[in-house]
Amino acid sequence: MILYPVGKWLCGLCLKLSGLQIIGKENVPQSQPVLVISNHLSFADPPILVQAFPYHLTFIAKEDFAKHAFTRILFSALGAVFLKREESDLSAMRTVLALLKQNRSAAIFPEGRRTFDQGLADFHPGAAFLAARSNTPVVPVALVNSGHFFKFWKRDIVLHVGETIDPQQLDLPLHEKIPVLNQLFQERVTALKQQSEDILTKQGKMRR
Repeated sequence: MILYPVGKWLCGLCLKLSGLQIIGKENVPQSQPVLVISNHLSFADPPILVQAFPYHLTFIAKEDFAKHAFTRILFSALGAVFLKREESDLSAMRTVLALLKQNRSAAIFPEGRRTFDQGLADFHPGAAFLAARSNTPVVPVALVNSGHFFKFWKRDIVLHVGETIDPQQLDLPLHEKIPVLNQLFQERVTALKQQSEDILTKQGKMRR
């Protein structure tokens, strides 16, 4: 898909101007598929996330984003799959599972919504369900200050990639594995987010 590399390049150019810091890039698996999980702060999160990964990431987006030309083009360029409003969460899970089975990588925001105050909401179990069902390696990521995407002079956006989590290492029945993974995902992203905020605080760039 030609739009994906073009969209990634254009967003990457903006992020270079904004001084994006990518921490833990050595933790990015070079083979796919992977399931990327991240906290969710703004509409800019998908184009920021793709900067750390050398392969195509597919995002699940609400159909509302397809109604406006700018967001439709942007999200399509970044590999989004639009979910119809009347579709259930189960339909979204089936869509992502099918993508993973096709050896495509996907990204999901387990909070299920944006947290404008830069906090971290409780994770929904959807990402854990996907990981447990597919045994796909999971890459935890934390984003900080991504709401400043268009304020490049702030130069304070951080993308922190953590070590990959292998669901197959948990020898548990599916119904037991899902809550354990969900708790682990929340703990990993929380830790990465705190580490990133500590780095920005030392740099005098942490904003609330």
